Amino acid sequence: AQMSDEWDFYFARVNDAVSSIFVDLGIRPDVPLEKRPWLLWVWVEMRASRPDGLSSNEEAPKLHEIGEALDSLVSPACGAQLVGRITGSNRREFYFYASEPGELDGAAANAMKGFADYKYEAGSTFQPVS
Repeated sequence: AQMSDEWDFYFARVNDAVSSIFVDLGIRPDVPLEKRPWLLWVWVEMRASRPDGLSSNEEAPKLHEIGEALDSLVSPACGAQLVGRITGSNRREFYFYASEPGELDGAAANAMKGFADYKYEAGSTFQPVS
């Protein structure tokens, strides 16, 4: 599950809050991916966000570690590919396309074990190919 090198970073308003969005444009030709019809997400509440709801410089390294931990555990557990992350409204949201939700809850719990002071939510939705 190699990430393509076409990641893009931009700012947008999401639900009236400024958000920063980091997304893999390289997968666009096959979205929704027929082999990966599930969208999985893990939303992590930031603990030291800026007043505008974006991530602070001091918290950025920790959020990066959380992202790495989630990617290394969720991706193999669910046949998933990390496709984007959205930061805003005091949380960072990680999105994956997966073949099935499988062990998402267990994988997310394992990834977040090392970050016990962070609240998070994991979920999935089936996106049938039209």
